[in-house]
Order: sequence, then structure tokens, then C-alpha cells
Amino acid sequence: MAVTRDMDVRSEGVHYQNIEKGPKTPQPHTGGDHYRGALRLAAGCLGLICILQATLNIVLRLYFSFQEGKDLMLTSCNNYSIKTDQLQTQYNILTIEIDKLQTKYNNLALEKDQLQTDYISEGREKEELQKRLSELRENINQPGWKYYTSSMYYISTEEKSWSESRQDCRERGADLVTINSKDEQAFVEMLRRNKSAWIGLTDRDSEGVWKWVDGMELTTEYWLPWEPNNYLGNEDCVIVGYQPEETRPINDPLDTWNDYVCSERFVSICKKGISI
Repeated sequence: MAVTRDMDVRSEGVHYQNIEKGPKTPQPHTGGDHYRGALRLAAGCLGLICILQATLNIVLRLYFSFQEGKDLMLTSCNNYSIKTDQLQTQYNILTIEIDKLQTKYNNLALEKDQLQTDYISEGREKEELQKRLSELRENINQPGWKYYTSSMYYISTEEKSWSESRQDCRERGADLVTINSKDEQAFVEMLRRNKSAWIGLTDRDSEGVWKWVDGMELTTEYWLPWEPNNYLGNEDCVIVGYQPEETRPINDPLDTWNDYVCSERFVSICKKGISI
């Protein structure tokens, strides 16, 4: 009986195992399955959102970094533009200064050239003046001649007629003296040394029309009182320093001219101009 019962139990166990190993039948869905699906969906969405958020963060970071770089670049460009404008302004100022300096330089160069020209010209003038001074000294230092106001005067030692005296003056490169001022008359009076002397005044061409040997008519006169009188009828030449025997009124001690016969013999006074 015991063996039979044991066999029955084994048979039932085999049958149970066969039942469990047989094909499974689908189980109906429950609320837990829906919950688990929602969780999986939420987790997926959350992951997607995280990915999008991370992507957005990266994009925003890149954008702001780009914007910041752009702002820095714009700031740098503006600063560069300002510096460029400043440099351009400084360049323009320097250009103006350079132009001014160039103008000053050109003016100084012109002044230098002018000074050089003046220096050369003054050097030539100096040489010319030295040459003329040497010539003047030679003319002034001629034996027997006296210098007075740009002219040289010579009083002869030999008495001759008026015509011979004039010829003698011409041979000396001069002519009988012409007197054009009171000072010159005073100098001639000093030069004659109390001698009567021929001067270059005559009315040979026309009686009473007195002219100097250079052709100029008489304008300044230093006649003795009562002269000229053509006393002998042919007194056509003039001497200076005449001392009449008779007493005459004296108006001026420089009034010493007297008309005289041209053939009479007196010393003479020659005059020649010199260039200064």
C-alpha cells in the first residue's frame, strides 16, 4: 500500500511539472504595467529634455561667447578707428608743421642766397671803393694841386696871358677855374696868396655877357665895387685879387674880381674835377 501511495505521489509530481512546462497563456494587462510604461516614457522625455537643455546651454554659451567676442571686436575696431583718427589728425598736424618748416627753410635759403649775393656784391663794391680810393689818393697827392669839394686846384708860378694860362691849364688836364659858390670864392682867395690871378670868366664872345669857360653864364658875382667897367675898352677877361690904387668902398672882402685886358700877364688858377 505504501508503494502504491508513493507511486501516486510521483505521478502527480510528474503531471505538475508537465503542466508548468507546457505553453504559457498570455496574462491580462494590469495597472502596474501602465505605470511602468509611463515611467519609461517620462524618463525618455526627461533625458531628451536634458540633452536639449545641454545642447541649448552649449549653443547659448557659444552664442554669448561669440557675442562677447563680437563686442570685444567691435570695441577694438572702434578703439582702432579712434586711434586711426588720432593718428591721422597728428599726421595732418605734422604735415602742416612740415610745410611750415619747409616754407621757413625755403625763405631762409632765399635769404641766404640774397645775403650771399649781397656779400659778393659788397665785396665787389669794397674792391671798387678801394680802387677809387687809391685813384683819389693819387689824384689828391699830385704835386702842386690842392683838393677841395671833389675838385683839384692848381695855382701857377709863371705869369702868362689869359689865353696862354688857359692853354697851360688844359695841358695839365684842367681849365681855368670856375667859381660857383661863396665858399669856393673864399677857397680861391686863400689859394691865390695875395696874388692877382686869372680865372675862367670872359665876355669875349659878346660884350657884357660874361660866361665861364665851360659855357655857363655868370650867376654868382664877386666884383669889386665899380667893376666890371671895361676901362680900357677891351677888358674882356677877369682876374681875382685885384687891389686898386684908389680907395673904394668895401662891401665884402671876397669881392675881388676885376675885368682886365686879356693880354696882360698874371699867374692863373686851374681847376679839374675828380670822380669820388
